Amino acid sequence: MRRRIAVYGATDQALALLPALARRRDLELVVVYDPEARMLRRRLAWIEPGAARLLQETLSDDPRRAAAEADVVIDGGLVGAPAPAPPGALSPAAASRLLDLAPEPWREPRAPDRAPPRAHPAPAPQEATPARPRALERAIAEGRRFALLRCDARAVPGAPPPEPALLARVRRRAAEALRDALAPGERLVVARDGSLLALLPLAADADPTLRLLGFARRAAEQVAKELGDAPQRTPLVFGYAIHPDEASRPEELLARAARSRIRML
Repeated sequence: MRRRIAVYGATDQALALLPALARRRDLELVVVYDPEARMLRRRLAWIEPGAARLLQETLSDDPRRAAAEADVVIDGGLVGAPAPAPPGALSPAAASRLLDLAPEPWREPRAPDRAPPRAHPAPAPQEATPARPRALERAIAEGRRFALLRCDARAVPGAPPPEPALLARVRRRAAEALRDALAPGERLVVARDGSLLALLPLAADADPTLRLLGFARRAAEQVAKELGDAPQRTPLVFGYAIHPDEASRPEELLARAARSRIRML
């Protein structure tokens, strides 16, 4: 009989068990509870196509399911949840030992019979993420040093505004390029205005300048390939903020990252 597994909190620590869980025939993931399940589901459909099927099918914003439908509950360490994790819930580390699930990057969970990801994921709705992404607040609460990189497509000054379809193509291609450049533990989310926000952990003495420039060049190169000989160009504009060197509050980091520091045609 298959053991039924529930995850309380779609955090990186808990979802690192997802690839191994997907390959196990004796275990069944029945629910991943997260209060922002609806927004996560929409966001995954665009920027996380590799993780979409297994996670999309189990996401729920009903905390009762995590306790009622599973034999084992994994507490992902959800910060600020409206309801506490059920009694007896295991930490990801304890669940890894108990169920023999080795953590690994979860972006490609390789679920059984998973349909291949689409080459061009559909654009995310405008309200795909809150104004202050939860991943940003969690990184601040954990005291990490990180770079918040913001990428957006803007019209050339003095030129007519780009067609919506062209703008969507630019943003989609930039998202694919940035997502592919992320290392394990790094996150990419979509803001309400369509801009892209990447959270990049930094070592205490690391200079992020070269890496941020590398992200910008990679995105710009992929957008150029996407547009080909299109007569209208939409530049990519990048801003960034370093926590806690330059700011420590979410509003301050987002405001600083919104300033244009790198511009790529």
